[in-house]
Amino acid sequence: MRHDRSGLRGRLVVAAQWNDRFMAEAAAWRDGPCAAQYFDGADHMRDDLLGAVGPGDVLIYLGHSTPSAWLGFRGIRADHLGHVRAPLACVIALTCHGTAPGSTGAGWYAHGKAACVIGPPGEVAINDVLALSRWLRDAIAQRAVQVAGDIVTCAPGLACIGPPDARLGAPSQMRRHEV
Repeated sequence: MRHDRSGLRGRLVVAAQWNDRFMAEAAAWRDGPCAAQYFDGADHMRDDLLGAVGPGDVLIYLGHSTPSAWLGFRGIRADHLGHVRAPLACVIALTCHGTAPGSTGAGWYAHGKAACVIGPPGEVAINDVLALSRWLRDAIAQRAVQVAGDIVTCAPGLACIGPPDARLGAPSQMRRHEV
């Protein structure tokens, strides 16, 4: 599936499962140089998050998952993505099975809702997810990554579904939007 990213500029959106460690890491995305829009499973429901993301956005999910669903936000499966305004520039699923066949991550791409999806293809330890998130947050803030392939090249263990040249944008190019 091919997605046209020409002219799209979106927001950096971080979504954390209702879990103290994931929410603290997501807050660092919001409060630091990336100035990401923040959603957490404690205060937001699935429809809040899915209704807020849209064309050109980069969505980062931090949380637990099964092979077929993200467990945050009362569960998000691929069949919940129908009303998402597409395409997002990229979904970065920092969770187990982030890019596994049949996963929620893979569903974003298969349903045309994201130009690419990045994440671990299998199980990953929470400490490794949090370390990946910290590395990625610094890399985006320093503009060290511009396209999806930059992330996968620099972070072994992550896979990319879709074109590795999908542009991520830089924080200064992303607009911040409060919900």
